[in-house]
Amino acid sequence: MPELTPMMRQYVRIKEEHPDAILFFRLGDFYEMFRTDAQEASRILGLTLTSRQGVPMCGVPHHSATRYIARLIEEGRRVAICEQVSLPDGKGLADRQVVEVITPGTVTREDYLPDSNNFIVSIARDSSGSYLAFLDVSTGEMGLSNLSRESGWASLRRELARLEPREALVQHSLLADDELARILDSANPVRTEYQDWEYDLAAARTALTTTLGVSNLKSFGIDEQSHLPLPAGVLLTYVRETTRAPLRHILALTVSHQETNVGLDENTIRNLELVANMHDGSTRYTLLETLRDTRTTMGARMLRRWILSPLSDRSSIVSRQEEVARLKGDQALLTAVRRELSGILDLERLTARLSQGRAHAKDLVAIRSTISASERIRAEFDGIKTSGLSFLQEYAGERSQRLSELADLLDSALVDEPATVLSEGRVIRSGFDPDLDRLRTLHEGSRQVLEEYVESERERTGITTLRVRQNRVLGHFLELGKSAASRVPSDFVRRQSLA
Repeated sequence: MPELTPMMRQYVRIKEEHPDAILFFRLGDFYEMFRTDAQEASRILGLTLTSRQGVPMCGVPHHSATRYIARLIEEGRRVAICEQVSLPDGKGLADRQVVEVITPGTVTREDYLPDSNNFIVSIARDSSGSYLAFLDVSTGEMGLSNLSRESGWASLRRELARLEPREALVQHSLLADDELARILDSANPVRTEYQDWEYDLAAARTALTTTLGVSNLKSFGIDEQSHLPLPAGVLLTYVRETTRAPLRHILALTVSHQETNVGLDENTIRNLELVANMHDGSTRYTLLETLRDTRTTMGARMLRRWILSPLSDRSSIVSRQEEVARLKGDQALLTAVRRELSGILDLERLTARLSQGRAHAKDLVAIRSTISASERIRAEFDGIKTSGLSFLQEYAGERSQRLSELADLLDSALVDEPATVLSEGRVIRSGFDPDLDRLRTLHEGSRQVLEEYVESERERTGITTLRVRQNRVLGHFLELGKSAASRVPSDFVRRQSLA
């Protein structure tokens, strides 16, 4: 075997850190894949497999990598993005680092996401019981479930049928249980094993409180003796390590209670064709398609959750029915609200990308228009009796004022059609920031700035023959004739004289 080149040694070192991912290794304008990664990617993506010094390789242009990554994610693969983070001063290798690991359960980009929730789960057990934590990184929705021991793994089967996770983190010792292994095989999420000692209750509780920004979990109905947080620590650590981004958008925690919801198992969901038909697995002719007349993507996700986890508590059912009846009884109001709802974009996923530092200016414009639409919806309810519409309480008082101020700030700061790439400019309005306006003037009207400067120097010095010149050695400089040498001011610096 020939000796590895410095670049291939760098590749091998980084690949060893991410053995379970297909490594997209940046070389100039391409992402290259080598060895088994290249063989696997070429088969899935239909790429031509070549070789260099006997090493299999294939590549994709960096500007069109998104669609290739999306296909790999759909196939259940992980993708590690390795970028050139700095270039060498002279000869030598560029410094490369993995900046993001994209996995089926942690993606946040719209190109890789389904319209429904995209959950990742973590499953753990200790002497007190079995527990499940779930998280949709793209929306920030997080929850915990107590898996009843009396029902064996039936409660886990129901939770997986409800959540349809694309990825699962599993305690190693649990995989020795044949029934659990069969359940996971049936649900078919991408699976990652963790050692038992990594599921530490104290660490999990700390991870949850830190992420949620609270001192304890009592406000979420979890006391200090509860083992319910057990699987959450591994889940949050895994998501942080893969996304390489903060999780500031996770603001709440739900605890699934079997007594308030009907637990539907996978056979019931499939045979009743609630969200997918038995013919081709699409939503055609399902209960979801029959009921789905939502105006927003967030509403569609909520409807799907309601169908897969129907209420069993009578008071909760009656409360929901009263809210629906209240709106249905006022058709003029309902029509106006539905019209404005069409302007509500996917705020959950927009704010998730924003909190992780992955939003671009068009996302900010979308947030601005969504806030404005929500303000118009709230205005439709002004002056009428709103009892029975509990959701309106979220937009009352100080919160509404802060949202309005944010919309005003975004409106005054952003151009109507901003660029998605920051380096292109076309993001901030003229007049918003004086320093930026000054820099723009220097960039866009540099010739005029130079002419105005030279004219001011002519007036100050009285040398009418003063001119500005440029060359590669000196850059821009002032030029004057020998006859004006006696009038040169003391603050001028002589750089060169001509014979």
